[in-house]
Amino acid sequence: MLTGETVMLGPLVQTDAQSMFLWMNDRIIAESNGAWRPTDGMDFTSWFQIVGKDQGKVIFAIRKLGEPRLVGYLSILNIHHIFRSAEMGVTIGTPADRGQGMGRDAMRLGMRYCWDSLGLERITLRIYGDNPAAIRCYQGAGFVLEGVLRRAAYLNGRRVDVTVMGALRRD
Repeated sequence: MLTGETVMLGPLVQTDAQSMFLWMNDRIIAESNGAWRPTDGMDFTSWFQIVGKDQGKVIFAIRKLGEPRLVGYLSILNIHHIFRSAEMGVTIGTPADRGQGMGRDAMRLGMRYCWDSLGLERITLRIYGDNPAAIRCYQGAGFVLEGVLRRAAYLNGRRVDVTVMGALRRD
């Protein structure tokens, strides 16, 4: 377990599957991570059973300190060991759990994991559309705005900008 100020990161367990399935099929949550595409139960179950075996990604459960309930998940994707880089993102699933600093705390823990355990030098993330709360969260965790890809994604019937942020390992 990785422990922060408000949350801890750890492995997903079977009882987390129902919440994750609902969040992945929530259009608003999904569109914050790219195009929404509903996931059926059988595909999700197959993914959930093998996600920990994929060397190109790490998915952490996010839980409030001292509580067993899943509040979200942190994804480290496209881990490239030669370039020593990856992409990262965070999802806090329930609106009542957002805005409390848990996403920022989880991102800081995820960054520390990337630097210390994976030996990475760079982490990138993308924000789809207008999401000032996400930008504040990521800046608070130490990410820097690197640019905006204008009208780079098509979500919910319209073209949206994609904001690119990055963090570099500090020597």
